[in-house]
Amino acid sequence: MRTSGTERASRVSKLAKGEILMLNIGSMSTGAKVVAVKNDLAKLALTAPVCTNKLEKLALSRRIEKHWRLIGWGTIQAGITLDVPPARSKSILNTPHG
Repeated sequence: MRTSGTERASRVSKLAKGEILMLNIGSMSTGAKVVAVKNDLAKLALTAPVCTNKLEKLALSRRIEKHWRLIGWGTIQAGITLDVPPARSKSILNTPHG
């Protein structure tokens, strides 16, 4: 990214409650809303579930001037496990032509 000589890099402000971020966890990207911030911990509500493990690293991005900008990284400390229903398999015997 190019910047002109008059622009200078600004410091990243702390996370704010209610702020919308983008998380990259492994190969997944999802939106997240900041629910709470305390010291160096943030509680986030994801817009979509992500398959991950505790202590996995994640990248945080913030929307700045219509672009997502990397603002930091962290590790997953806790989360909620969701029950995933089993996938329905298609049987060859149930086809209308067979």
